[in-house]
Amino acid sequence: MKWFILLSLILIVIITGCVNTQPQKETLIQKELDKIGIRTSGFNKQLSLNLPETLSDANWGLKKIVCEEGGYDLAKYANQAVNINSYRSNRYYENEQLNVWVVTTENEIICVYLTVGEASGLAPGVFSINDSNVVAK
Repeated sequence: MKWFILLSLILIVIITGCVNTQPQKETLIQKELDKIGIRTSGFNKQLSLNLPETLSDANWGLKKIVCEEGGYDLAKYANQAVNINSYRSNRYYENEQLNVWVVTTENEIICVYLTVGEASGLAPGVFSINDSNVVAK
């Protein structure tokens, strides 16, 4: 009987330790997008990466600026692991539908920005969530 109880407790610890936190993160992301009025649709692209030590190159340097314009401080997360989720959004630049990118740590939103789609010829095609040329449809 003692072995059964011990085995049951071990299984409970293992199962609860393996609980997927993705639904919690999705809720966190959705709350942030709701707060700024962005609706999403379509495929959710996900990736994990380490931000560069300095956010000064053409890619992350621009995103750092765009994040600052949106009220986020991406620089304080330099050289740290982040997760990035991308969705189609209800935001447009001219006639191009934009993707919204949400950069997170394990438990907080650290930046939200918009980009044109991969097939777009518009360069650089990265926008702040507060860009006055971006409209909701």
